[in-house]
Amino acid sequence: MNKPTSPVPLMEITSGIHAFKALAIAVELGLFSELPEGGSTTPTGVMSQHGLQSRPTEMLLTACTSLGMLRRDNDDSYRNPPLSDKFLVKGKPHYFGDWITVVDRHEYPAALKLADSLRENHPAACGRRIQAVRASSGA
Repeated sequence: MNKPTSPVPLMEITSGIHAFKALAIAVELGLFSELPEGGSTTPTGVMSQHGLQSRPTEMLLTACTSLGMLRRDNDDSYRNPPLSDKFLVKGKPHYFGDWITVVDRHEYPAALKLADSLRENHPAACGRRIQAVRASSGA
């Protein structure tokens, strides 16, 4: 008897961009760095600190919580779990946020052009224009 096939693995892959972008935005805002070693914040605090409206603040906090990057307490405050406290607080020895920023600014835009890159046989990260410049300069 065959087990039913589920689209869940496909759903997880296709939602990856949303998960990554929520993480990248929180890093860009410095959200995790504002909550080191047991510090906490509320949606109102995030709104005030970053000039955000209620709905997008709730969406960002919910996304980061669902990813395990924030922990929500019973009093509706949010804090870093150990993973975020170790790797996403700027200034700590194992800070990983700069890599997230590099991927967000360079790798994701290149990935959006991957189909063109495959069709036109050029690197996605630099595109045709840069490739042509490199070719003409002998690089």
